[in-house]
Amino acid sequence: MKSRSAKASKPFNRNWIIGAGLILLLIICVGVALKFGKKSSSLAKAPPPIPKVHEDKLEACYVSFLKSQPQHDEGSVVVSWEVNKKGEVSSTKLVQNDLKDEKFTKCVLENLKKVQFGQVTGAMTIPHRYNFKRRAPASL
Repeated sequence: MKSRSAKASKPFNRNWIIGAGLILLLIICVGVALKFGKKSSSLAKAPPPIPKVHEDKLEACYVSFLKSQPQHDEGSVVVSWEVNKKGEVSSTKLVQNDLKDEKFTKCVLENLKKVQFGQVTGAMTIPHRYNFKRRAPASL
């Protein structure tokens, strides 16, 4: 005959322990996501839209470039702006340039320094690609 103490010391069902552990882990994960999720997403800085007002000046740089380098039908320039909290450009940097021409590069960077972004949540770096393509021979 078995004693009562032997029944009381019987281990729990292993599946029940695993299930309870998974539920506890899920509760912890949800709690962490709720506590820190909103905080981290509010810290993420979304870049402001790139103003379009300067694009005609960049197109003029490209047309001038084509006069001296007519063999280029297209190309791209990747730039990066350092923007302060007020949305003012503190510096511009050329990241990539398919149209490796010093005069063209200088023209592009000088015009991009004048860009004014709207107020941003904090200082940030904003990269952007400009694609250039010859429109028509008459525009030269």
